[in-house]
Amino acid sequence: MRRNTASLGRTYLVTQRPVFLGGIISALIARCAFAPLTYDFVAWFALVPFIFSLHRNRHSHWLRLTHGLCFGLALVLWCQSWFFDALLPKDAGVVDSLQALLKSSGAWISIAIFSGAFALAAGPFVRSRNLLFGAVGLAIVWTGLEVIRGHLELPWVAGWLSLGYALDGSSSQAQIARFVGVHGLSFLLILSSGFLTATLIETRAPMQVAYALMAGSIPLLLSPLGLSSDSPRAVDRPGEFRTAIFSGSHSPDELVNIVESLTRFDASFTVLPRPTHDSSETNTIVDKLADLLKARGGVFLRKQNDIMVVYTAVAGSAGRPTPLEEKASVYESADGRFGLGVNFDYLRTLRARMQCRGGADLLVSNLATTAEWKPKALEQILNMQRFRAVENRRWMIYVSSTGAFILDASGKTRSGLQPGVTGAGVDVACFTNDDSVYSRWGWFVEPTFALLTLTAIGWSFLTRKRANASSPDDLPAALQVNS
Repeated sequence: MRRNTASLGRTYLVTQRPVFLGGIISALIARCAFAPLTYDFVAWFALVPFIFSLHRNRHSHWLRLTHGLCFGLALVLWCQSWFFDALLPKDAGVVDSLQALLKSSGAWISIAIFSGAFALAAGPFVRSRNLLFGAVGLAIVWTGLEVIRGHLELPWVAGWLSLGYALDGSSSQAQIARFVGVHGLSFLLILSSGFLTATLIETRAPMQVAYALMAGSIPLLLSPLGLSSDSPRAVDRPGEFRTAIFSGSHSPDELVNIVESLTRFDASFTVLPRPTHDSSETNTIVDKLADLLKARGGVFLRKQNDIMVVYTAVAGSAGRPTPLEEKASVYESADGRFGLGVNFDYLRTLRARMQCRGGADLLVSNLATTAEWKPKALEQILNMQRFRAVENRRWMIYVSSTGAFILDASGKTRSGLQPGVTGAGVDVACFTNDDSVYSRWGWFVEPTFALLTLTAIGWSFLTRKRANASSPDDLPAALQVNS
């Protein structure tokens, strides 16, 4: 008697639909890896429950989409709940609170949508009988979507929660980012989770061992690669210089007093945070501050007629205010050339890489933050700055109103003022001009990932009809019936 195997297949899919815990469990594990918890070893297996859930629902686009959205929303709410506090003005009323809630909710949903898109595009790879092909395909799709999101001109969406940021940017494993960038590191992390998931799906013991060894070899190989990398060489002129950094919310008058108090220090380059109350600044105070920087060299920002203006001063020469350009800008100092990132510029990979290719031997990040920003937010941002230093093999001076740090080319903190500390410090930094592999070839690697991902998404939609009908080979042995 002939049995309807397609009907059995649909019954199998219904009975095997799990509660949407796979994505939520993965989000909880991944949350432990991101700052400030920094248990970054869990990042290598964090997505195993999520991928396994996608495999169990490989024949249903809607179930995979739901899993993806659950994972994305859970992760972003656990990690980026501070968006609301950052967007909420001081002494906000009901209207301001609603606006902040709408903006933060839009950012959370936008980030989660990309996780849903990954789950949809994963169809051909979680259905593949070749588990090695499936693991590599999933890693490519994830990385490509990260690249696309990371280049959006949406500061509250681009860059946040890229999987590579789950690692500490100063760790030895993160040093591979100088070759592949933070998105390439995401590729390796998701590949490791894909191989571990393959060990759960595979029924042949030798292949289970092979996939487990491949998953374990990735983090083990990255540590010696990072440790063996030589330190970048200094520029032809003397590379080291003394720099002064500031942290805290200051009015223009307070900045003048602080700069005057630092005359006893031999600092050739001073980086100031953006002064508060830009609209009440007087030209006299700004001119006085520029004259003080003229004697030592430095940079600070202010708003002038709603245009962000950069005041750069090479020691011994007049510091002329110039409008901050939208594209990558490189400025001169007495010791070398530096690239300047304002606010969220360096939370994405593109600007820092373009500046280094344009001749910047140092990166300067000036971020406008407030006391309402939670420590979790500041630590996440600092880790993203570390990766910009590692990717481009450049020292970075990071200054904000809630913390200031000098980072070397391996992302390690050489000197710093912790969040919540108001003050100033002077220490040695370095101009370097040894370009990394990523800064030279990142323009090719990232678009390639994006193109492959778009191809996979198209392939997933073209094969969706065929995937809806399960074949007898997809059924458990107990449900397979011979004709």
